[in-house]
Amino acid sequence: MEVKPRRISYSHILIAYVLGVLLLQPFFWMSPEHENKIRNAFLWPSVFAAFCTITWTVWKNPKHAGKLIIGLLLPVWLFTTNILNGDPYLILNQKFIMGVFLTFGVCFPALMLAEPNLLVRGLKYMGWCAVLLFAAIAGLGVFLVFTGRSLSSPFLNNAMGIIYGRLYVFTLHPNEIACVFTGVLFWAVYLLTTAKRTLCRVVLAIACLCLFTGTALTVSNTGKLSTTTGLVLVAVLLMRRYGPGKQSLRIVFTVVVACAVAAISIACFSGVISAASNALHTQKPTQTLVNPAPLISPAPPEEEQPVDIIDFVQPTTPNMTPVARDIRTNLGTFSDRTSIWKAGLEAIREHPKILLIGMTDGQVARVPYNALNRDIYHMHNAWVEMLLLGGLPGLLLYVLFCVQLVVKCIHIYCSKKQPLSTQILAIAPAVLLVHCLMEIYPTFAGTAMDMVFALLAGAVIAISCDMPKVPKTI
Repeated sequence: MEVKPRRISYSHILIAYVLGVLLLQPFFWMSPEHENKIRNAFLWPSVFAAFCTITWTVWKNPKHAGKLIIGLLLPVWLFTTNILNGDPYLILNQKFIMGVFLTFGVCFPALMLAEPNLLVRGLKYMGWCAVLLFAAIAGLGVFLVFTGRSLSSPFLNNAMGIIYGRLYVFTLHPNEIACVFTGVLFWAVYLLTTAKRTLCRVVLAIACLCLFTGTALTVSNTGKLSTTTGLVLVAVLLMRRYGPGKQSLRIVFTVVVACAVAAISIACFSGVISAASNALHTQKPTQTLVNPAPLISPAPPEEEQPVDIIDFVQPTTPNMTPVARDIRTNLGTFSDRTSIWKAGLEAIREHPKILLIGMTDGQVARVPYNALNRDIYHMHNAWVEMLLLGGLPGLLLYVLFCVQLVVKCIHIYCSKKQPLSTQILAIAPAVLLVHCLMEIYPTFAGTAMDMVFALLAGAVIAISCDMPKVPKTI
């Protein structure tokens, strides 16, 4: 019997392309200079070409239009507002525009356009690559912290290790790396429930441990909140499937287990910080950072502004020991974020046209910096950021995108006909939306956390749309 060779489809090429860009991200963290050169010469043209091809594919095959239309319209609208606000040739805002096209216009449709069998295989292949890569980074971070070391970048004057009491990964802020680790952690849990070989399960369990520990060392309250929420949802799901038979007894057990998981998760986060501090106190650090340069320095108004920030209040000297933060401090202002949001609303009040055509990313980045005179370059809330970037039309598109995603996640999570692995997968993009309340990612940063979020969101929506419809009963 003649075996037909496998046909390489457009979906195969698109998935391979997205995976290659994702694997490039750690290199970009180590060398922003190389990132700028690669982006200008290769990445932006390829991202735009991929977006145009995807748009043409959807145009020729409208059955995908309903699921993809909001994701495809978002980058187009933000590109339009960027043109209307005076940067049609992307002289100042290319990185931001490329990131939006890459996230919503390429990564989001990548798995959604794939055939059902390729969707599952692509989700697993990309998941394994992402889990192994970022778990290795998390494991390296844990090793550096517990041994008092830091790893310098061979390309630039930045390092990976504890700076100001938190885990930095070269140019990636702790809040950003916590978002990456959280998304990949639940991707790993999904793979763990689908793995059949014992060795694969062991590797994935170790990866989950590294990612959880790495998140703890970032000392990101948002990361801890989203991770704990996800773990509680996993526990509830397991109790629904494997809890006691009687419904009343199962509800009681579910509540008890959920509370226990939340308490254990929070305790483990604190335990990691304490263990690292105790380990460093018993040994002399073999390598330290002396007065490291800020990971981000203020740029003049005419230059493209980065969307990353350093901490709101930084100590005058770096702290090589991870330091736990009291979440009750400034809880009423969400660590002084309310003043940043207020600055954004004041900008709208002074310039009402923002509600119609928004602003460029560089202009938005200067709003909190000029209002508060601090090194803050984004609004620390994806909803406020989108309102400033895209006005009310952009905010409406973003709201519709989030509502669509949440509805699909709930649909899969609550479906008793779905396998456990798919229900766990639905948790991943949902908990990442928690970060949008206090940060602009995973949405507008244009790096790994946005790509992971968009891939998971696209996969969940595709799976939900392919679920058989339950017939209505009269």
